[in-house]
Amino acid sequence: MLTEHGRLILSELVAIVAQEEVLRLAYDGLTTEYKVVDNSLRWRPRDLRDHDILEIPAFPADPPTVGPSETSAVRTALDDVTRKADKELLTVLGLAEKREKFFLRAVALVFESADRADETSVHFIIDGRASEQHDLAFARAEGQRKLGIVGSLRESASAVDAVIGDQLVAQRTDETEIIALRRLTEDYKNQLVAVEARTLSATDQQQDDLVDKASTLAVKLDEAEAALAAIPVRVLEVHEHAPLLFDALKGAREKLLIVSPWIRAAVVTPAFMAALETLLKKGVTISIGYGIGDDGGSHGKDRDAEAALKEMALKYANFNFRRLGDTHAKVLILDERYAVVTSFNWLSFKGDPDRPFRDERGTLITLASEIERLYQDYFTRISSSQGSLR
Repeated sequence: MLTEHGRLILSELVAIVAQEEVLRLAYDGLTTEYKVVDNSLRWRPRDLRDHDILEIPAFPADPPTVGPSETSAVRTALDDVTRKADKELLTVLGLAEKREKFFLRAVALVFESADRADETSVHFIIDGRASEQHDLAFARAEGQRKLGIVGSLRESASAVDAVIGDQLVAQRTDETEIIALRRLTEDYKNQLVAVEARTLSATDQQQDDLVDKASTLAVKLDEAEAALAAIPVRVLEVHEHAPLLFDALKGAREKLLIVSPWIRAAVVTPAFMAALETLLKKGVTISIGYGIGDDGGSHGKDRDAEAALKEMALKYANFNFRRLGDTHAKVLILDERYAVVTSFNWLSFKGDPDRPFRDERGTLITLASEIERLYQDYFTRISSSQGSLR
């Protein structure tokens, strides 16, 4: 058993020995910084393809040279790790294993100046927080110009206008009015949720008052939503598209028409196929036109989804399914209720890979004559197409 003096002498004799270890570090290709990234946050290239998520490429594209010269940068990234382990990084020797490419999921927000249409900025949200480092790095790398953001946004809007025609463009309600109505409906929804939550802990008297307030809010919400629905030609925001597709799959009575360049398994799921077949059994006429060039971005599951649609088309005479080969248009038409012409891809939720940034808003039309005109145009094209069912 050591005495206190013995322990003191022993502690003074302890030698510091260098140990060689392999550390898993990430290198941010945009900010050119080393980072520690948890495995649960790492997205592989295959994950991006499966979830139809756009890649922001590294600028520059070449990976860093890993060696002693990187010691300072790596030490900064490892500060928290080494401090907790009571270790100090002496030097980086080199790359121990092959590099693996992975991604962090983020949201890119593109802002356009209200005064100058050609003035835009891109900002990134990562893990729920704004990342000024990535904003600045993207700007320094001239990411907007290299990815063609401004031009792509303009092309998306003009393509929709070309399909619907000048007359409908002129009838499209001013966007500020639409925004005001949307905000009003959201405000009523939030108030209604808050009132309903308060009833859970309210007294009997309070509950009577809250029920009256909830009824009033529900009426106002219905009126605001009805006012929005009554607009014959209006802008449709990105987040409004998917609910319309699901609504069409659930509620079509006579006819449903979809035009979309790409088909992806992430959208054409077994549930999607089941809903489609239910409509076909009810006698609903369904027309789907798809395909643009050689779809090199499709994978095994995507081709399986396409094959499933082909098989269903062979089974039901009221299902027109044709590969058109040049379907730049993206259209959804439900009965006489509405038609949507958009840059949003209905059957893939993904845009043209050659135009990574897009304005995926569309135009919603509820004018009966225009719905019929658009339906006949696309129904005729799909029905008379010589494209294969594959």
